[in-house]
Amino acid sequence: MNQNQEDPKNCYLISSNTFTKEEIHQDTLDTWNKYLNNDDMSDNFKTIIKELFIPYKISPLKFNLNHEYNKTPSYLQSSFDQYLYIAPSLKRLKQMESDIPLGFPKWFISTFPDVVFWAMSEKNQIILANNIEDDNEGIQLSINSLKKVIEIYQSITKSTIECKLYSLI
Repeated sequence: MNQNQEDPKNCYLISSNTFTKEEIHQDTLDTWNKYLNNDDMSDNFKTIIKELFIPYKISPLKFNLNHEYNKTPSYLQSSFDQYLYIAPSLKRLKQMESDIPLGFPKWFISTFPDVVFWAMSEKNQIILANNIEDDNEGIQLSINSLKKVIEIYQSITKSTIECKLYSLI
């Protein structure tokens, strides 16, 4: 097992000391279930939650913090850079936004920044191109293709997803 796997001490959110243990305990998959029961939530986002966020145990808190940071224009982000509660991979990605491969939606970059960062290397782009045949007609990769990217990333790196939900014991 990779030393970063399943060890809450390696979670950037926990090690940031920005949130109390109680706040981190409240960060659960139940939050996603509440979103699924919200009639105001778009069907597209509900699909993303069901197909990716719940199965990959994505932290709602990490997603929301990262997504807010990711939506902020680069020229306004200097105030965010000091915050340890932003995924380290996402901070690096924002410094090189023009190099992010096409096809990754902004919500995916916020949720799986480590996967996107990994996918940026030419070697890994070739691996993905040889293993993914996208079934989507649009500019963005389909949910099935995004799942495949995550699976390839995990099988090669043996790493835990950076925005995974960690429980404190």
